[in-house]
Amino acid sequence: MLTEMTPLERFVRALRREPTDRVPVFDVPNNPALFREVLGAENRLSEGRPHAQLSRALGMDACMVVDRFYTGIIASERDWRDATTFLDEYGVEYRVSDASWPLAMPTKPGIVSRDDWARVVLPDVREQHRYREIRSAVSVAHRGRSDDIAVVAGVRGAFSTMNIAMGIENLSIALYDDPEFVLEMSRALSRYWGECAIMAVEAGADAVFIANDLGQNTGTIISPDDLRRFFLPPLFEQLAMIHETRVPVVFHSCGNIAAVLGELVDGGIDCYNNVQVSAGMDIASVKASYGDSVALMGNVDSTNIMPSADHDAIEDAVIETLRAAAVGGGHILATDHSFHQGIPVENVRIFLDAGARWGAYPLDLPEYRISRGREGGARQ
Repeated sequence: MLTEMTPLERFVRALRREPTDRVPVFDVPNNPALFREVLGAENRLSEGRPHAQLSRALGMDACMVVDRFYTGIIASERDWRDATTFLDEYGVEYRVSDASWPLAMPTKPGIVSRDDWARVVLPDVREQHRYREIRSAVSVAHRGRSDDIAVVAGVRGAFSTMNIAMGIENLSIALYDDPEFVLEMSRALSRYWGECAIMAVEAGADAVFIANDLGQNTGTIISPDDLRRFFLPPLFEQLAMIHETRVPVVFHSCGNIAAVLGELVDGGIDCYNNVQVSAGMDIASVKASYGDSVALMGNVDSTNIMPSADHDAIEDAVIETLRAAAVGGGHILATDHSFHQGIPVENVRIFLDAGARWGAYPLDLPEYRISRGREGGARQ
């Protein structure tokens, strides 16, 4: 048995598929109620210090804090048109909604054509205020103590940025009418977000989280062939840039990305998040296929299980996820999306308590709690 590690050590070692004392736990708290109930304060502008304080208070091993120009993030630096509407650097109009926090909802695309893209001036990645909240989180998370946690810097990938900035209809038309424009934009945005990630690591981040949703419930959002032609090669260049810093990279995608997952693994991702249950992504199968090459972060069902009033089902799901993915290491326990607003705070605590109870190595998990519990038999 390994000696007890700091949460920071545990998290980074798991991302590198190295032995840990227990399975790390991490998730993104997309719920203002968590901040109110745990810290007694709001975090409307998604500031870094409260993120680190919340993660430590909940017993998580890491917190995620995003670049202040992260697509859609609600931040004071935005071009606010009124109390609920702002434009981002791509000219996309957003409306702030309590239900969407910490992101605003895009209501009007900013880039429809090559001419629109020619007018875009991306922010200077060297502007230090962009990474203010990352530095703020680091100041709380890294104190040289036994409870130090990891800081994960959130950036975007080109596909998610273009999907939001253009809208899927305009992006789909451009793929047909002007494929060179799509490739040009994909390359530029991949470099841009890669440079942002490097600056975030210089600000103290321990890992980088690329949010780049490629999937929907039944498959990829656009064809796998189009992803391979226009988006995966620039993404792999972005990964190579970040790996020059020697920090691990978590690749996040909702939906079913089975068609391109092997290529993502070969392309250099260190960890795949979130292995979405409701999209048919089975973490046991992913572990069997790719567990020797990539760490996995997930995947307790946040659609049906985590919002449930059946608290036993939450603990059961944690146990079965650990059984499927944590054997041999390389697993970070998380939901398959986030701690979103549909999940009661009490359920988050049950999830975290179950992770603490059952996650120590060597794993000692009860057998088939789900079937026994649902059949009304004695529970272990």
